[in-house]
Amino acid sequence: MIPRLFMLAALVCLILALLTLTPWASASKECLFGYKAYCSFTPGSTFILGMMAYIFHDMARKMKHRQE
Repeated sequence: MIPRLFMLAALVCLILALLTLTPWASASKECLFGYKAYCSFTPGSTFILGMMAYIFHDMARKMKHRQE
């Protein structure tokens, strides 16, 4: 059960990381890539969420391996 929760958390973080890259016309400022994205701190937030997804996925994999 716990590894599934970590996999779900990894999936949510990955979806949010991809969402930060999407263009958003009503954004208040341009992101560091030079366009108005959903998140104005796009490269940083994408990297942080991507790393969180990797960590959650790795934790789920290790927990599943221990249960076997």
